[in-house]
Amino acid sequence: MASAFKKDYDFNILVSCIRNRERNAVLEVEDLIGNVAGDSSVDVEVTGIRSLVVAKTLLGPRDVIQKLRASAIEDPWRFQYTLKYAPIDVATSTELNLIVEASKNVIPRILKNETFRITCNRRHSQLPCAEIIKAVAALIDRKVDLEKPNKVLQVEILGEWTGLSVLEDRDVLSLSKLEAVA
Repeated sequence: MASAFKKDYDFNILVSCIRNRERNAVLEVEDLIGNVAGDSSVDVEVTGIRSLVVAKTLLGPRDVIQKLRASAIEDPWRFQYTLKYAPIDVATSTELNLIVEASKNVIPRILKNETFRITCNRRHSQLPCAEIIKAVAALIDRKVDLEKPNKVLQVEILGEWTGLSVLEDRDVLSLSKLEAVA
């Protein structure tokens, strides 16, 4: 199934939202990133995959997400349709060789003394996550820790597009986790 977003679309934030409320989520993300984070030129698109929208901000995605976290703590009711925000370090086409090439841009975020894990979420693609994990892991000369890694190399396959990120827990805003802590 082809995705609904632009052929050359570049995104740097992946947002999960309430199922069948993607259009409402687009408006919410535009409002939040525009008014809370200060990027009125943010581009938000429906992906064609249930419960997922993507955004391209001119600001650093981690900085945007930290501002959204502060806003969610202060006024959680502003977040009616969106559930989780994750930064994307690089986006590429969903082809194994291109994903491996793109991963070379994010691997340096895993320091030599840090442990890592690769996690892959595949949607609307036949490319096996196991192949991606094997090919990318071969490039990383660091210790693997599947239970409590310092960093997670996240692979998000969205049909013909794939986003890659090296994440720490603080990089992702999960509204349900915020509620649990509050």
